[in-house]
Amino acid sequence: MSASARPDLRAFRELERHVRQLGDELAFFRRRALESERRARELGEALQTATRPATPATPATPAAAAPGAKPGAQLDQADGAPGDRLTELERENAALRAENARLADETSDARARLAEATERTRQLMERVRFLRQQQEATGER
Repeated sequence: MSASARPDLRAFRELERHVRQLGDELAFFRRRALESERRARELGEALQTATRPATPATPATPAAAAPGAKPGAQLDQADGAPGDRLTELERENAALRAENARLADETSDARARLAEATERTRQLMERVRFLRQQQEATGER
């Protein structure tokens, strides 16, 4: 019997191929997760910077320094157009929330695929174990 016809070698090669594929998938998902975490960190820092109240040494305009001035008045004054900067930040915030939801979905999908791949690997290992036991049993007779 040739080496390529042996079922245990064929199963072992299949297992080896699946393990290699799983390793590649795992590396891919790890890179994506690290990139997503980096992006989330950047977005969180940007959000903190954008929402942090500005405390200039001297007020830019009397309206910004006046008691009872609306929140974000200094942001409005920075661009010269009332509400433009605030609207822009709200739009950016909405986009960031949508991106965060999309990344959460991708992470969930990746975890499901990883669980499936883990189960397939476990099944293949059980098949190889069975084939080895069969080989040992037939070799001892």
